[in-house]
Amino acid sequence: MRNFIPLSLAQQIPNWTLGVTVLIPFFLLEVVRGATNRKHPSRGIRFAEALLLSYLLYSAFACKMIVVTGNISVYRPLLAYHILIAYAAFYCGSAVLLLISTIQKTEGNRKFMALIMTIGIAYGLCVALLFIYLLPIFGIFKGYLSSIGVLGWAIHWAIILVDYGALEISQVPSVLDERPILLKVFAPSLRLLQRFFCPNDYSERLRKERAALVEQIMLYDLDLRENANLSRQARYERVGERFALFL
Repeated sequence: MRNFIPLSLAQQIPNWTLGVTVLIPFFLLEVVRGATNRKHPSRGIRFAEALLLSYLLYSAFACKMIVVTGNISVYRPLLAYHILIAYAAFYCGSAVLLLISTIQKTEGNRKFMALIMTIGIAYGLCVALLFIYLLPIFGIFKGYLSSIGVLGWAIHWAIILVDYGALEISQVPSVLDERPILLKVFAPSLRLLQRFFCPNDYSERLRKERAALVEQIMLYDLDLRENANLSRQARYERVGERFALFL
């Protein structure tokens, strides 16, 4: 995309892009505060936040964040850019600390969801800082690769937004087929995390899901017995084919 940016906008577009990201750390911390039932800051802190955000937004849209030199990917950071990075790191770090506190104090799904959120935020922050701040110090400008961190962060939060469906240990086929592709891909790794960090909750969920699986097998066999003209062996084979994934 950057190859199609007119030279007349080479200074403006990168700065405006940074302006779009200014509010993300602020709203991220607000979401985490709400999810962890933490008190919101005082009016004095809110006023200071408003001043900081106003300054960063003004700097971005006034093209005072970075100076593009030569290639549009190569830039020289200004004071406002350093402040933006420090602000983003502080707010994302604060969100991670709140989530870690929640992990230590809670159990079950709430603890595991906090863990997933923590991993997503920490991963996204580390990757972003690497490509947009640390590497440019050494003359390596690969800012577009920061999207890898954004993708990882988005995947973790998307998993949370599907109402904990990824935590289901064993799904019967009729339910499994309805799950979003995201959960089908990442559910195994999430179950391993849950087994390690929340063993009691994992064991209880596994017990319930096994009971649900047995129930589905028995109901399916009963349906075949009443509505299909099959021998006992043929019926058993049909049940085995239906639930082969779980047996």
